[in-house]
Amino acid sequence: MRALKVKLYQPFACYSTPFSFGAVNTYLLPPPSTVKGFVHSTAGARQDYPISVAIQGELGGTVYELQKLLKFDRKRAGQPELKGFSRSFLKAPTHVETLTDVHLTLYILFPPESEELEKDFLNGLLLKEFPSLGRKEDIARLEEEPRFVELDPLEEETVLPSFAYFTRETATELGLGGAFYRLPLSYDGELAKELGWRFFKRRDLLLAPPGQVVEPLSDKVLYDPSEDRVVELIEVPAGYKHVLS
Repeated sequence: MRALKVKLYQPFACYSTPFSFGAVNTYLLPPPSTVKGFVHSTAGARQDYPISVAIQGELGGTVYELQKLLKFDRKRAGQPELKGFSRSFLKAPTHVETLTDVHLTLYILFPPESEELEKDFLNGLLLKEFPSLGRKEDIARLEEEPRFVELDPLEEETVLPSFAYFTRETATELGLGGAFYRLPLSYDGELAKELGWRFFKRRDLLLAPPGQVVEPLSDKVLYDPSEDRVVELIEVPAGYKHVLS
């Protein structure tokens, strides 16, 4: 199977978790929806395309930044109110958990209907001055030239070299340990237009730490021989049926 491998470096990054209380927390790897947004934004896409992605990476550590952010708070006189929720918006200093020294390895499979996205994404990676992944300030620069690789079926056991996402079904079949998260894939664009809110389609994914042995038990697990790396491609469907406005 032919997939595009992209290796990125981010000095700082925050892939914020929803409904963080008191401080803004981050996932250790970007969710599929974040990677999908990065691909579409870098490509300058005006249409929503389906892709499949494998997301892996290493990081140096975490720090806490102090930023003034707009937050939800109890209803207060004189503060802007979120109608229908009896909550106010409050601008206040907030601790933001931030990853440092992030090295990402992404495998992206573009189905036939996404060939235009593939071409535009490759051009954008090489031409866009400041591509970002996560927050707008989280610059993602190429560590090496993106290239297409052939992913083969895994035939021998190997060791995970970095953090990686696996679907719940595959993780259970392989007996992998780690933390499960219900992560966003894409949101229903038609519902968002109608209601004004983004309702994400989600899937249970395991964040597997490095050092675990992966055996060739599942036909969903592939292998990149150029880097001795196991790969599971996770489908990220299109959320919009029409051209984006």
